[in-house]
Amino acid sequence: MKNFLKKPFIWVATTYFAEGFPYTIIRSISSVFFRDKGASLESIGFTSLYGLPWVLKFLWGPQVDFYSTKKRWFCYLEIILAILFVASAFFSFIPIGVPIIGGLLFLGAFFAATHDIAIDGYYMDALDSKTQEQFVGFRILAYRIGMIAGTGGIITIGALWGWFWGFLSASLIMAILAIFHFTVLDDEKTNSNSLKNIFKSILKKESFLGITILSIPIISLYFLVKADFYKNIPILNKIGFSHWIAILLLLTLVLMIFYRKYITKYIEKKDTPYSKAFFEYINRDKFAFALSFIIFMRAGEFLLHAMVPTFIVDIGAKTHYGWLSGGVGLPASIIGALIGGAIISKWGFKKTAFPLLLIQNGTNLLYMIIAFKFQHYIDSPESLNLIDLVILAIVNGFEQFSAGLGTAVLTVYLLQTCMDSYKTTHFAIGTALMNITGVIAGISGGFLTAFFGYGIFFGASFMLSLPGLFLLFFIPYYKQDKNSKI
Repeated sequence: MKNFLKKPFIWVATTYFAEGFPYTIIRSISSVFFRDKGASLESIGFTSLYGLPWVLKFLWGPQVDFYSTKKRWFCYLEIILAILFVASAFFSFIPIGVPIIGGLLFLGAFFAATHDIAIDGYYMDALDSKTQEQFVGFRILAYRIGMIAGTGGIITIGALWGWFWGFLSASLIMAILAIFHFTVLDDEKTNSNSLKNIFKSILKKESFLGITILSIPIISLYFLVKADFYKNIPILNKIGFSHWIAILLLLTLVLMIFYRKYITKYIEKKDTPYSKAFFEYINRDKFAFALSFIIFMRAGEFLLHAMVPTFIVDIGAKTHYGWLSGGVGLPASIIGALIGGAIISKWGFKKTAFPLLLIQNGTNLLYMIIAFKFQHYIDSPESLNLIDLVILAIVNGFEQFSAGLGTAVLTVYLLQTCMDSYKTTHFAIGTALMNITGVIAGISGGFLTAFFGYGIFFGASFMLSLPGLFLLFFIPYYKQDKNSKI
């Protein structure tokens, strides 16, 4: 029985469920809880800070690589998250407990983001390149189920029976996952640096000074973004705190590419895991092409997604948005990711990436067509007829399906850019970078649509996808082994 439970399809399902579940509790369900407890919208706005650890997690990725094992990391963190959730359950009884829960969940965000790093690292350690490709769609499926368990299950429990039972249920789920992973999963070879040595390294004068120096501009940036005068600056006021962090990460990597020679000399003197982890990521042939591809690959898709919800509302279909998104879009995206991963695994990344991305971005043209076709719904209060509603559902479902294909392509390529020595850090950097175009799309989408209209905007979003397709012919393929088809 234990050998069966060690099968990859079992532990990939449980570990990636364990990624998606606490993320949803902290990032989504927290807002519902605070609003239900009477918190002001301004106070709830501070929950945007909960996303910060997922943007900055690459900074402490080397710790996960350098100390102990990935299994111990995510198992211990699952226990800690279970304790935080059960503490939140008991504090939910008292009025003063609401801000305390807010602090617990902020702390939990750092633990959950680190938990993600460790699971991604374990996945890359335990599976060869070919098997990683095979399970890309499956891990996305498990992650989405974890999110659904949070948004569908925990919110329902909290709303019907009280938040004590909601948080207690979340705690129980994390505890069960921790016990299962501790008892069933094999441990990797233990790193010579034990987990307890982390605290010794952090307390060193150099580490403490580095953390302090890094914290000052981050804290200053946060208060700048929250200032009243910043909120009155056009366009810039659309860029949130976490967005600026992602943009600064991109600029840092670009500067590192230009100044590689100077950084090399510095690293030779310092020889620290942090400097090696970041520099090894960018100090490779044609990395500028790899970086550009990661950023531009989903540019058209992100721009499309930024305005599709408002398009559905503007054509008078807002009452159908729930089933279009949850009943059609979500299953289609999961199926797309599963099929995309299977296709890449069978025929290899080089042969399949271009057609899969072409399908992904071709849906932008479908939206352009129906945007022109449905323009009369925007111009008048006419109700959407049944035939046009079916057309909208088909296009929406196909668009989500093709987005799943694209997610599989990007995930596989990110895995290929990770070097064995610091794979967890490199994957964390890659996942942070891929969200940068989403930031730009969210800022520019509304302005462009207001100026050009939906039809031209969706057509332009397809044009923005072309650089990513073009870069496919120039990107490097770093990670090749006898088990990979790449």
